[in-house]
Amino acid sequence: MISCCFLGHRTIYDTDLRENIKSQLNCMIQLEDHFEIMLIVGDDFSELCYEVLNELKNSNAQKTIHIILIKRTPELDTTLEKPFEMKSVGLGDKLITPTISNQNFIPESEGHIFYWMVSRSDILFRYIYTHVDCPLSHNLTAIKALDLHHVDLTNALTQTWIDNFKTIT
Repeated sequence: MISCCFLGHRTIYDTDLRENIKSQLNCMIQLEDHFEIMLIVGDDFSELCYEVLNELKNSNAQKTIHIILIKRTPELDTTLEKPFEMKSVGLGDKLITPTISNQNFIPESEGHIFYWMVSRSDILFRYIYTHVDCPLSHNLTAIKALDLHHVDLTNALTQTWIDNFKTIT
């Protein structure tokens, strides 16, 4: 079984991101039969990934694809039997609040949640641009240094535009 996670900006900057995600996942699906895929819920990037994952799951019924939705905030109901509905998307396989060790310590920051997901993954699909004001961008060097396979979903042209815009402002 392959375990993967998606980390990315809450905002989508690329019009071709859906096709890029689909293409990368199709390549992976051809190589393996069993997958566990983790997503943090509650933003446009996660919703797009979830839509693509459900499309691929439905069109590859012979594969075992488990989607695990990770809650950002512990205030949400922690009952696994009660599915979480993302905006206009269907229901995931599981909805969990990450805990660390055997205790019920709930990570207090997104950084802790990112670490929790990545430490349980073989593959990281990342949609992270530099010079964008968000925790992921500030930690991109550390994220790239993690000991797992990386699939970069960013677009070089968009990164160039962001870099040029940053030097103007």
